[in-house]
Amino acid sequence: MTNSHPLLLASASPRRQEILSLLNIPFTVYDADIDETLIGTDPQKNCVRLSIKKAEAASKHYKNHFIVAADTMIYFRNNILGKPADKTEANRMLSDFSGKTHWVFTGFCVYNPLTGKFHSGFDKTRVRFLPLSHGTIQWYLGTGEWKSAAGAYRIQGAGACLIRQIKGSHYTVMGLPIHKIYGILRQHYLT
Repeated sequence: MTNSHPLLLASASPRRQEILSLLNIPFTVYDADIDETLIGTDPQKNCVRLSIKKAEAASKHYKNHFIVAADTMIYFRNNILGKPADKTEANRMLSDFSGKTHWVFTGFCVYNPLTGKFHSGFDKTRVRFLPLSHGTIQWYLGTGEWKSAAGAYRIQGAGACLIRQIKGSHYTVMGLPIHKIYGILRQHYLT
């Protein structure tokens, strides 16, 4: 059973929509277009700040909706990596990840229209790649999954073939730490 207020996902990401649909709660989608310029090099602060900005942007248009927003970034060698600009940058990212470990941070925010409060947090997952040959990287780039994907891979697709181990939540890597969001919705939205 849900609250009488509708639920909105402030993201056009098909992966986030797929994950949120696991809760079996009807929701609508709004693509919150915000300035995603990073401030500093702290992935935790940046992903939480951007998820709050997305929820704030959506709340201006949907004042009576509970809103879920998220932002995902990769942290590798003390740098935040986003989506590759092109195939060359995707190739470099995957080559750098070969045989190494990086962190995936996903910040989230849930807006409660009843209180006007934004509940935010983050989750992180450690991802270790297999050693990748040039041929494997070229094969993966040929799938096109690298496009619009933080770190140039998608764990829920063929990108799973590149990964040796994850420690943490698979859903955090996909872009929505549903276990943490469910806890907030359970407390404030679900009755």
